[in-house]
Amino acid sequence: MYTAIFRRVRINVPVTVDGLYVEPGDLIHCDPNGVLSVPLDIADKLMAEVAKVRAREREAIDFIQGPDFTLDAALKRMGH
Repeated sequence: MYTAIFRRVRINVPVTVDGLYVEPGDLIHCDPNGVLSVPLDIADKLMAEVAKVRAREREAIDFIQGPDFTLDAALKRMGH
């Protein structure tokens, strides 16, 4: 088990974390693939775009796990 000791130095100030500039109130998404800042002016469109990505990923996974999967078929789907 990991424990951390921390202290607050300042709050409600802009920071840069591993190259990502973040201001108070920014919308941040983090997952195992990384961290990104979502512009607030597109936040209301975010769930619809997430649904599109999930649908594309589900289609790809179903193809890969399906009986028609071959390397040649996968390359063809990718435009090669």
